[in-house]
Amino acid sequence: SSILRNSYSNAEREKAKVACLNRVRFSFQKNVTIREVVEAVSRNEYDKYNDFVSYLKKEELEDEEFLKIITESRQFVQSMGPKLSELIKVLLSLNWLDRNQEIAQGYGNFFMDLLVAHPSYAHFGVSRLIAPWLDSDKAGPLDFSDDTTDSPARKRLVLTHSLMLRALSVIPMVYDVVLDCINNSFPYFKRPSRMISCYVQNLLHLQEYSPSLTTHVFNIIVRKMLDMDVNAPRSEILETESEDENLDKLIDAPMKHPIAETLDCVMQIVLEFIDSSVKASENPQSTNTRDVQFIFKMFITMFDEIILPSHNTHHIQFLVFYLCSFKTALAKQFLELLWNKINDPNLSSAIRQASAGYLSGFLARAKYIPEDLLKEYLMKLCSFAHNYIQRCDSVISNSSLKANVVFYSVCQAVFYLIAFRSRDLTNHKKNLVFLQTLQLSGLVSSNLNPLRVCLPDVATAFASVTRSHQLAYCHTILEKNARRRLATVYDNDMGKPQEYLETFFPFDPYLLEKSGKYITPIYVQYQFTEAEERIPHSHSRKRTDSFAQIMDDIDDFIVDKKLRLSESENDRNL
Repeated sequence: SSILRNSYSNAEREKAKVACLNRVRFSFQKNVTIREVVEAVSRNEYDKYNDFVSYLKKEELEDEEFLKIITESRQFVQSMGPKLSELIKVLLSLNWLDRNQEIAQGYGNFFMDLLVAHPSYAHFGVSRLIAPWLDSDKAGPLDFSDDTTDSPARKRLVLTHSLMLRALSVIPMVYDVVLDCINNSFPYFKRPSRMISCYVQNLLHLQEYSPSLTTHVFNIIVRKMLDMDVNAPRSEILETESEDENLDKLIDAPMKHPIAETLDCVMQIVLEFIDSSVKASENPQSTNTRDVQFIFKMFITMFDEIILPSHNTHHIQFLVFYLCSFKTALAKQFLELLWNKINDPNLSSAIRQASAGYLSGFLARAKYIPEDLLKEYLMKLCSFAHNYIQRCDSVISNSSLKANVVFYSVCQAVFYLIAFRSRDLTNHKKNLVFLQTLQLSGLVSSNLNPLRVCLPDVATAFASVTRSHQLAYCHTILEKNARRRLATVYDNDMGKPQEYLETFFPFDPYLLEKSGKYITPIYVQYQFTEAEERIPHSHSRKRTDSFAQIMDDIDDFIVDKKLRLSESENDRNL
């Protein structure tokens, strides 16, 4: 037999060449010390520095070598100025979490000495501490209070939080850096729900050992939840979730709408925090230093600054809804805030209108609202409306929707409340007498004609209740408004119907499934009035638990009219 030469492919030859070079380079760099690198840079000699930085980036260091480099780096921290910034960033980016306790301690000591000596590296260092919070999307539910859990993912997170606590305790200027980093590092709302949920859980753990950050942390979380909420409209959720409505859904199965699923997970985490914090504050043996009033003030401030001015939110406002359920005093404070905004002429009409919607929705939907409190605010709303009518009657005023939007919003709040809570408000004679004192006839028959701009479903339901109990006769006014509306359409070449108040019912049914377990027990579902139940099903509209519907017959009429106008124009041209 002959000895044949082995043939190798070009790829195999290149791989062997690179491996050989790496072996030679490893042997050379292993003898280089931090002292030599620092001294070389001080002489403006960067070859050794660049080779050493490249080596740290590409090689997987053994534990012994890792500890040697970090320990020596700590000795030269004072000399590590801007010229060595790349080396500093590489050292901070080394994987220290999956190594032994001695290395973790050594890295922590280097980290602390570096931030004390050079605060300019604080932002990069803190961002490296936060990075593992984003890698925990496969770690499952996190419970930092459970010391028995010994998973590698939990160990990594505990190490980062321990070092973060050291930094916050020793370096006061790190507080602002931490807030900036956690805000910038917050995952985009379209990222996987597991990643965002775990990041939020880490933020909540952060504020536990650093209570001074609590308000700022929740401010960041709520703002990010707002982005999720406005990008998950009710119509999309209903359409997505109803695709397989005939199939039995698995317990705890994720929602089909990805953003709604993420919002559901985060809502559940925050609602659990509210629940546990309130219960802990009421426990004398608890070490929780935050009382209910502190938590309420924090969330009510965020509602005032973030949620109330925002348009088209659907679920995030239920955080305040749930928090108010623990004490009637909290619900009263929330209602007082909304009422003061309605009465404040210095605020924009949009804020005052939104406040009226929140007030009426809260009174209608909250099961824990006492009947006396409901009647108190009904009386206040009606008094506001009657006083407004009297002022307008004394002068020649504009009756347009834009000029009187706050008044019309208050009137719609009254109509909505009476229609929604009709069973509670008409269950005995005493409540009927109270409704008579509201002078509803004077309200609906005023020159401003609030039923004209009120949403049709609200107006119809209100008219049914008042007619059944002889509180006011609205059907004549509704018929007159309908005739005027048709005349307006005929006279308008564009075919636009009469304007209505903007649809806004902030506490319409809660659609998120996992977090819904906190809301359902304290939530009032709409019950049809006796008058509505007497209407034959074949002649009635499709009835849902929302007043936010538009009259389809008007829309159909407009389309028909446009077609007739187009045909007439063609005939004239011919």
